[in-house]
Amino acid sequence: MLDTSGRWSGHFWIEGVVDCGASVIVDLTADQFGYDPVILADRDDDRYRCNILSSYEPLNGTERKWGYGLFMRAIDTTEDFKFAAAA
Repeated sequence: MLDTSGRWSGHFWIEGVVDCGASVIVDLTADQFGYDPVILADRDDDRYRCNILSSYEPLNGTERKWGYGLFMRAIDTTEDFKFAAAA
């Protein structure tokens, strides 16, 4: 994610498609990059880049493990929610 000072950092967010068909990003921890705590943004928001750019700082093992654990906890709670699959 591109923070408010212009630096790219490793980050995790949720992507999906809402009922109207718009592709969106939901970021629940954007405040660590100088933004509001929760962001609902268009999928094309320039602050978010999937995968690695040449100036990107790769995730370390701790960040990767944390992100995977967060993902697995989210998957365990999805039976209570209705999700639209991203195309």
